[in-house]
Amino acid sequence: MSLQLTRTTSDMLRRMDAHLRTGIAPSAVRAHVRGELGPQAFRHAHYSFDDFFQPDRDKGIVRNVYGQRTLFASGALLASLTATLVELLDGKATETLYRAGMLWGDADFATCTARLEHEYAVPLSDLDIALVLESWWWPRRAGGWGRWRCDLSKRQSGLVVVDVFGSAVAGALGKTGFCECHVYAGLFAGAFGRLTAHQLGGVEIACESRGDACCRFVVADPSKIERARDWRDRGQNGDEILKRLQATGGNS
Repeated sequence: MSLQLTRTTSDMLRRMDAHLRTGIAPSAVRAHVRGELGPQAFRHAHYSFDDFFQPDRDKGIVRNVYGQRTLFASGALLASLTATLVELLDGKATETLYRAGMLWGDADFATCTARLEHEYAVPLSDLDIALVLESWWWPRRAGGWGRWRCDLSKRQSGLVVVDVFGSAVAGALGKTGFCECHVYAGLFAGAFGRLTAHQLGGVEIACESRGDACCRFVVADPSKIERARDWRDRGQNGDEILKRLQATGGNS
């Protein structure tokens, strides 16, 4: 999987202008979305690995299409990191991984917001939510963090459900019998918290490391997440937890 090193938002936007701008892009944010036929202001899609990552073999570095310097690491790094945290922090390892994911998600979505508003020249709130979410996730997919399916149909119950197929963490740790993707749970909590400007939590209720078909996460109010985590730890499966959250609004 890929790990992005620090790069400022202004650096990223300059890189976009230099390498992705077609010359017809507007220079200011517009008040509304405007459809454009023919050539687009920016190249929007970079779904393939070779298109998204650009190696400089002379310098021995790799940058993504937005100019962020990138490291590639095997699953052994994630496995070793997890084992080391468990050894050093014992019961606090899970929370540490979750917090790291939350900080990552918050910062990453803030960067994504700046990118999309620059790319489409409108406020983020004027863009279709499906476009926003897919534009945020596909760089993760290109970097080896897995495919996702984001279900917003339960928003009236205060729930967002995310399925990840091919989790980098689950792939690294193998079959352990437990939900292991705490970084992802934090990542989604941080990203959706930034998107909605609300404090949210995340919990994994199904995991490929546990033998499930995918890794499933719920993002919701922290009080609901605590209850969902408790139900999971008591042995309830993901479907049961979701039904209970929807039926009771998260009340026990």
